[in-house]
Amino acid sequence: MAPLYPPFAKGGGPIRSIYNLVSALSNDYSFSVITGDRDLGDSVKPAYIKADEWLDTEGARVLYTPAARLSPIRLVRLLRQANADVIYCNSFFSYRFSILPVLMSRLGLVPGRFVLAPRGEFSPGALGLKARKKHFFLSLAKAIKLHKSVTWHATTEDEAKLIRNVVGDHPTVIVAPNLVEPPSRTLEADNSEKAKGPLKIVFVSRITRKKNLKFALQSLEGVRGDFEFDIYGPIEDRGYWRECEEIARSLCSEHEIRYLGPVPHSDIPRIFQTAQVFLFPTLGENFGHVIYESLASGCPVITSDQTPWIDLANWGAGHALSLGDPAVFTRRIQELVDLPPHDYRRQSLNAINFARHVAETSRRNHNYNALFAGSHSNEIS
Repeated sequence: MAPLYPPFAKGGGPIRSIYNLVSALSNDYSFSVITGDRDLGDSVKPAYIKADEWLDTEGARVLYTPAARLSPIRLVRLLRQANADVIYCNSFFSYRFSILPVLMSRLGLVPGRFVLAPRGEFSPGALGLKARKKHFFLSLAKAIKLHKSVTWHATTEDEAKLIRNVVGDHPTVIVAPNLVEPPSRTLEADNSEKAKGPLKIVFVSRITRKKNLKFALQSLEGVRGDFEFDIYGPIEDRGYWRECEEIARSLCSEHEIRYLGPVPHSDIPRIFQTAQVFLFPTLGENFGHVIYESLASGCPVITSDQTPWIDLANWGAGHALSLGDPAVFTRRIQELVDLPPHDYRRQSLNAINFARHVAETSRRNHNYNALFAGSHSNEIS
């Protein structure tokens, strides 16, 4: 179960996580996906989506349905009809796609083992947003032992520690890395040297406090020299976006700052291939598919140390920096502004090599058989 699934893209990394999992393992498991029928923030269902009808897609059967129609009774009926051995929830705080299914299972109304992937929702930065509401629910869930029989999916050892700390009571946690496709881009025939002119910086993500666009803009205020900053992604928090706009306007007197809106996922490689650095000081990611996509496109990354990508500097593909020292972001961007073209090409090659290493390692040691252990007919909803 997932709040969003392709062709929708505005929900970011969790959509890619579940899609890549299905694509990579569809020869070993039979997948049925129950998901919403409209993209994040959209009020109208796209005409090309057939709602409430099981559709055969690449690697899975998919049921797109209005979230408002997922009442407890209908949800129980759908999950019983699916008759899955494993029910996989691609969220923790989603009411209809996680909380409600787990509650129905706890009441004995839904058969099958439950696997739950928090997808970065337990990072300190994520828990700090709407903290009172989240901590109230966590306390209630612990009190009624809502997740007593759940198996937890962590994508890294660090996320496994967060799950144990947040959930408590010795949960069953299995680490299985996110699965990604190896990079298709090579640079042998490309001219990937930094051209003369402004440094091309991009931000590609949802416009929310967690993704920290305001911090990114503030880090640019002290940069000397020419740069352009293009911002892509849906605006989820209008109040936060107004705060970002104020800083962007002050920068526009000397630099080109553009908001270019949300883009289809298929356009993201092109955006990164024409940029020279992805600036993404996120408050927390359990993986960060957009970081991987940047690296796979040959675009170095400057991000926070609240993601698994702490080896960026070791690979010469960027930096993972502490949010406690905003000036260090400014210094690293300044280094790129001043970087000779030949050195930039080396960083771009390093980015692709790092992405290739991550993709090959994840597929070689994916551990999903352990995560889905106990399944007899290999059917997963």
